Amino acid sequence: NSFETKIKRPELSTVYTLCFIYVMLGIGSILMIYFFLNKYNQKEADNKKQDATFISNKNQGLIQFDLLISTIEQLKNKYQILLIPLTLWLGFSLAFIGADFTKSFVACAKGVDKVGYAMLCFGLTDVIGSYIFGQLIKYTGRIPCFLGGALINYSMIIVMMNWDMKDSLNTKLFYVIPLCW
Repeated sequence: NSFETKIKRPELSTVYTLCFIYVMLGIGSILMIYFFLNKYNQKEADNKKQDATFISNKNQGLIQFDLLISTIEQLKNKYQILLIPLTLWLGFSLAFIGADFTKSFVACAKGVDKVGYAMLCFGLTDVIGSYIFGQLIKYTGRIPCFLGGALINYSMIIVMMNWDMKDSLNTKLFYVIPLCW
């Protein structure tokens, strides 16, 4: 009595259409940045270029020496080094929700056509949460916000570990988990 569902592949035309839309949105965003973002003042750039010290490297062209030194100095700052594990955790977390959760949980139990709805919940709360936490950090600081986010994230991991997907009453969890992620 195992819980097995065969994942049905979408039609090839649907895949091509979605890929085309994704690429066009990427190109559109590049064009929007190019046309609507304020232009960098070229005179300021030329003045900074004359004042900076450059090293010539045959393979890489010109490298700004001050930028290299300031980057190396940042490695001495313990707060910058502590961001590395946080960045890794964020990358693994996003990879899990975008690939493993949608494939192993949503697509397997609900079908491929429900993956978009689950990721829609994730994307909407990501946008809304960014704004809310940006405002909340002004009053509480970063550490309580990070701890609150970690608590919610770990609770979703515990929920997924103990989730019995055969129970039809838990169908909302397919959307609540990405909502809280």
